Amino acid sequence: KTASTYTGTGICVGANGQGVHYVVTNRHVVEYFTEDVLLELVQFLGGDTEGAEMPTVEELERQYLENVDVRVFILADNSVYEVYYWDDVLTSEIADLALLHVRGAITEREAAVLGSTDDLDVLDPVVALGYPGLADIEDIPSSRFASSFEAKLAKQISSGTDTITVTDGKLSRLNIVTQGITQIQHTADIAHGNSGGPLVNERGEVIGVNTFSMSDGTSSINYAIDISEVKRFLKQNKLSWIEPDSGTTVTSSPTTPPAVKPQEPLKLTEYSGTPLSFNRVRFTDASASSVYPRQGSYSYEPTNVIRDDVSLPWVENDVRTGRNSGDGIGEYIKLSFSGKETISILGLHLGFANLAGYDVYYGNNRPRELRFDFSDGSSVQYEFDDFNRMQYVQLNRPVTTSYVKITILSVYPSNIDEHSTCITTVEAYK
Repeated sequence: KTASTYTGTGICVGANGQGVHYVVTNRHVVEYFTEDVLLELVQFLGGDTEGAEMPTVEELERQYLENVDVRVFILADNSVYEVYYWDDVLTSEIADLALLHVRGAITEREAAVLGSTDDLDVLDPVVALGYPGLADIEDIPSSRFASSFEAKLAKQISSGTDTITVTDGKLSRLNIVTQGITQIQHTADIAHGNSGGPLVNERGEVIGVNTFSMSDGTSSINYAIDISEVKRFLKQNKLSWIEPDSGTTVTSSPTTPPAVKPQEPLKLTEYSGTPLSFNRVRFTDASASSVYPRQGSYSYEPTNVIRDDVSLPWVENDVRTGRNSGDGIGEYIKLSFSGKETISILGLHLGFANLAGYDVYYGNNRPRELRFDFSDGSSVQYEFDDFNRMQYVQLNRPVTTSYVKITILSVYPSNIDEHSTCITTVEAYK
């Protein structure tokens, strides 16, 4: 855990020859609402912790959960696989286990062979594998700033520090049952970042999921959840795994990956209030279907809308090129991120938002209805009010996209018969 970024290790699971669709890790790696985190979130959201009541999980979820970003990073080639959001992150009700359903099969990894502790004894050798170093990346401001984390991760990879950490040890105790969960005690060192990673036997079979350690300053006691609990969890969710020796796939359902539940259609609704600044995701580039020509020192380029400066907007130019209706209908601006980002809120200042007065605002067309297209193929339309100020709208579900394309569908007309349509500012928030 670094600031509000949580890191851990995962184990690829699934059937032979079908690509990896699921990753097993610890529930505490992806679940935020423990008592200590509740306190942190109150402070993070600007709450008063002196004499004030702790907010409920439901209250925090409303403000916070929609901004949480859970990702699986494949370090071998810096590929990033998005994880289906909370409805598709399966967590065990009793064990510290979670199943992450990745978007698209992971081809750089094979599903692990899940062994057994039935034939093992105390003092048998074991190895713990994981990425404890990722938990030590400094100055990660928040899990919402995924691009910041990815940049630091890429820096580690380029410097050759992405190698998995391997520690060896011996089994200390077997069949430890705590609150109905079977655990293993061992001497292979683990640390923050190892959580959710594999404990393997000398045949390379996963026999446990490393979960926590306790230290007195001179020595540590390390614990892993027994692999039998993982198999039980997979079976409860009708998922497959690979057994040792024969490589047999064990499943309680057909071995084809489960169908992803259809996502509900996108909708936009008015967002009351102003999004918190730390949730903002910056666009890095902008292009447009047309641009009004420069007038002396005044430029109306599409990049104007992604700058923190409301003095000049993007102005379309279809009236000059003779296309469409002459009011900007069908013209578009395309705003790009440096990579894929997950967004929930859009903020727009429509029209020529010159703060010196309203003459220039009403003297040009203002977009009325806009269509928003995203790189995942989804789109949504929304009719805005005719206000010379920022307007915020919220998606009914987060969208992961590399760009936002905004097309003008209708306009509020100029009061002086000037047909150019303008957009001053566009912002995106997680």
